[in-house]
Amino acid sequence: MTNAWPASPVPDTGLVGNSQSEGLEELLAVLRTARDRRVHVGYEEAAHRLGVSEKWLRERIATLPHRKMGKYVLFSHEDIAAISSMFAVCPPEGEPDSRAGSASISDLKPSRAGRRHAA
Repeated sequence: MTNAWPASPVPDTGLVGNSQSEGLEELLAVLRTARDRRVHVGYEEAAHRLGVSEKWLRERIATLPHRKMGKYVLFSHEDIAAISSMFAVCPPEGEPDSRAGSASISDLKPSRAGRRHAA
């Protein structure tokens, strides 16, 4: 008697799970981890990791740390961390935020846009 089911499309990775879907999830996690271990990434992945658009990176590439291998622009983990720290915004030390807790509801005024529309 022959098996009526075709061979599984998921390769046997040796991962143990309660069901085929769990095994697939484990396989995907392994693949994601391997992808994150790459030494250099391109514009698309670097933009994704930084939370910016690929266009934003391309427009500012002359001012950002990166690697150039032939015609390819690549980013290392250190480059991405440096780009992130370049744009960090920190309040000055020792100076409390002057806006915190000082405004009351009576101090609030509507914007001009709101007044224009109320005719």
